[in-house]
Amino acid sequence: MNKNAAYKHINFEVQLTALSPLHIGNGRQLSSTGEYFAEGSQIHILDNDALMLHLQQEKQLKPYIEIINTQGINFDYIAALQKLLGCGKKEEVYKLLKNEYSRHALQLYTRKGDTDTKQGFNPESNNILRSHIRTNELAYIPGSSLKGAVRTAIIMAQLLNNRKIQTETPIKIPKKTQQKGINDLSDLSALMGMKTAQDTDDADHWTALQNSIDEFIQKNKDKPKKADITALSKTWRDIEEKLATAKYNTKKNAQGIKYQLPDFLRFTDSDTVSDDNICVHQIIRQNFYIKPETTDDTEGLDWLVECISKDAEIRTKMTLYAPKDEPKLTFLEGNKTKSLHRLINQFTLRLIQLELEQLERSDISMLSEKVALRDALIAKLKAYQSEIEIAKDQYAILRIGHGKPIFFQTIAALIDDLDKREQFLNILRGQSPQATPVEHIIPRTRTLAVQGDKNLMLGWMKLQIKKK
Repeated sequence: MNKNAAYKHINFEVQLTALSPLHIGNGRQLSSTGEYFAEGSQIHILDNDALMLHLQQEKQLKPYIEIINTQGINFDYIAALQKLLGCGKKEEVYKLLKNEYSRHALQLYTRKGDTDTKQGFNPESNNILRSHIRTNELAYIPGSSLKGAVRTAIIMAQLLNNRKIQTETPIKIPKKTQQKGINDLSDLSALMGMKTAQDTDDADHWTALQNSIDEFIQKNKDKPKKADITALSKTWRDIEEKLATAKYNTKKNAQGIKYQLPDFLRFTDSDTVSDDNICVHQIIRQNFYIKPETTDDTEGLDWLVECISKDAEIRTKMTLYAPKDEPKLTFLEGNKTKSLHRLINQFTLRLIQLELEQLERSDISMLSEKVALRDALIAKLKAYQSEIEIAKDQYAILRIGHGKPIFFQTIAALIDDLDKREQFLNILRGQSPQATPVEHIIPRTRTLAVQGDKNLMLGWMKLQIKKK
């Protein structure tokens, strides 16, 4: 069936605003031994292939490789180039790299005192730089990342808003929001191809999932079994399929032709972002409860991450390929896209609630030197809560491109009891049942971007969908 002939295109403009540094990786990691170097408050990304070609032309490539093999982990990249290229001082090497082999220079943010112009970036720490996904040398936000975040939010709303769930397992959602969410779900089921309340019983999915969680915890209290983790994954995938995939949601239009709505919602890849709005942040894993055994420092490994800068504005599009005779899609006309904003915000509020429960817990003491940082994170999360309330669903706030433990934003987010939720997550990561109460806290650390004396959460953005 030809979409262009049988479907109307409903186009939406999507405005994204970074509320914190955004990072969506492409799997590429750059090393400070040949792929980037730091100079003061800038990072230079190098064209290493061009440099290697130059060494080959100067008959210095073989000696370069020999130095690497001889020095091993103690390889000094700048000293090697200084020797092979006949530079009198290391500063001459930096000047050559910057002028001849720098692809682009980006703003570098680190802790105070961590950058040494003469030595490059903090050479005694982890010197990996994780790249942001790019196309034609420029950063962007993949449409698949946005669709995945929206899809997850709506699936979770299906479960969180179910009336039986609200009665039997109360989740803290205001009553007005509950009712709006239920009404919105009937409409948005058309948008994402999800079954409506008349087509399926969300309580069945909820009951099946809760039973699977209880069985999983009971069977794995002593030693996690891979087969049980696989079985739990299958339970969640089955719920996703039945709520939101074409396999279970094929319909027929007035002419008797089958169509599958999930195949016809698209977020395009965003417009590219100029390097003026790209920066590199030092990332530090902050230990809130336990000091590492090898040091008294409460900060774990650090590395570098290429990010879209806070306050950057990015445009993209959402297109719905809608069957011409589908009446439910009229809710998207005019300014009614706030229904979609509302559901995304509801899911975001649930995730914020989980973070606050963990950060504000009083049963286990946090390291005293981390209390101020904890309070700053709590204040920021509550600021996002307030912004969602003030915005009245004219836009949505969500978080993308950040790492969390497996199932943290899906199955675990549906477990209302904090102790049970942590028990579930600890089994997934293979935590010993004999561990101390502190060791059962999950997450015990926070991975934060630093900017001088500031610590920033990654991945927060504002999303506003408008009818084109």
